Amino acid sequence: MTNGLRRIGRMGLPRRRLYGYLVGCAIALLLLFLLVPPWYNSRCEHRIRVIKSGLWNLRMAIKLLHHNNGQYPDSLAQVLSSMRQGDSGNWDRFHVDLTSDRQEAIPEYRELNSKGGYFYDPNSGEIRLNLTQPVRVYLPRYTGKYADRIPAEW
Repeated sequence: MTNGLRRIGRMGLPRRRLYGYLVGCAIALLLLFLLVPPWYNSRCEHRIRVIKSGLWNLRMAIKLLHHNNGQYPDSLAQVLSSMRQGDSGNWDRFHVDLTSDRQEAIPEYRELNSKGGYFYDPNSGEIRLNLTQPVRVYLPRYTGKYADRIPAEW
């Protein structure tokens, strides 16, 4: 190793500069490893808050449709189409769950099977996320306050 450093020193990069460069790289890597986990956790918590907010809005829309029509909608597609009529297009694409990106089609299931998407019961108007394991299973590097909570219970 020392011979390699001497060789580099002879080629034009003095040892002091080389050591300074190596120390600078080590400090940069240390900062990177210290800053990435909080950044990732904040992104995950933002996504969770957006999903919870969307779920709350869907519940309110289902209650409103039940109040207006006297029955619950047959599917989430009906709920979204009624929301799109009164809104300016904000409901075209949104996060469906923790495991998917934004998409227009909503996977809808009549039973909780942990396949993602939503569980919707048209008889009672109940809507939940179709994820039955803790958040840390779906977001493995996430260590925030929602890590041990189950999305189906939100």
